[in-house]
Amino acid sequence: MQSVYGCIDTDDPMVAWNAYRGILVSAQAGNKYPKCPTPVMLAGMLKHRNSARLGNELVIERVRQLKYSTKVSRLAGMYFFEDPSGFEVAREWGGHFAPEYQAELGLLPGATVSRHDANWITHAPLDSSGCLKSVDWADPYWSGEPFPNQTPVWELIVDGRAAVYGTELRQRAYATIKAEFPECVAILEVGRISAVLGSDLGQISSWLKQASEAEFSLQYYVDMRDAQNSEFLERVRNYDGPKNHADLAVGGDEFSVPDLRSFGESFHTNEQFPKQFLAGVHANKT
Repeated sequence: MQSVYGCIDTDDPMVAWNAYRGILVSAQAGNKYPKCPTPVMLAGMLKHRNSARLGNELVIERVRQLKYSTKVSRLAGMYFFEDPSGFEVAREWGGHFAPEYQAELGLLPGATVSRHDANWITHAPLDSSGCLKSVDWADPYWSGEPFPNQTPVWELIVDGRAAVYGTELRQRAYATIKAEFPECVAILEVGRISAVLGSDLGQISSWLKQASEAEFSLQYYVDMRDAQNSEFLERVRNYDGPKNHADLAVGGDEFSVPDLRSFGESFHTNEQFPKQFLAGVHANKT
């Protein structure tokens, strides 16, 4: 597997859950657009009401759709660095790019990868409100050209799956889950085993839904599709690899699924989101 490097915020229960499972899954991997989860980056922009950045990303995405449709969308993929040197630059970006969240991962077969110099994004021209003043630079960005007179920061935008390497980070992720959802460690362990067996059962993802003409909601769900797959359940029963028997015994014969409602958000069309986003959003009505 190709090694890649990224940041995994193990203090965030949603991120920690998926990290402990051991396989990170992009929004469109195993889900057909438009009926697919909301990517992590897009969900973050919505939750933080970051309308300027969202508008910028929509403009960048439009260039991709028109000229570089074979490249992985920034609004759909997972982000990794090509080598560990990317961490040094990323620390200046702040947020979750902290040393304790640095991780090595391996891309699983079938992943689609686009390679770009992040310097184009870092040095994109912005006005005083944080909105793009031009997108002349988007063509060299999408075509994979290095930014002039700067050491390239090669970011990989990935559509597919990536395995989390190492145990220390996953142990910290487990501690976060154990503190947040102590009654749910049994389904977490089933999810970890499922990931080993090639299933997304137990994966947590966010979905954007349209509740009414004027209201949208971002909600988190646990993927339980394979819970009705008899062939897969037989493979789980026959799994003879490592198991956390103590966690599997929590709850007896009944598994508790985490209550994720408090992590969701609601949005109204009168909020300051780009009009082209609300007009073009593909959402299932509840």
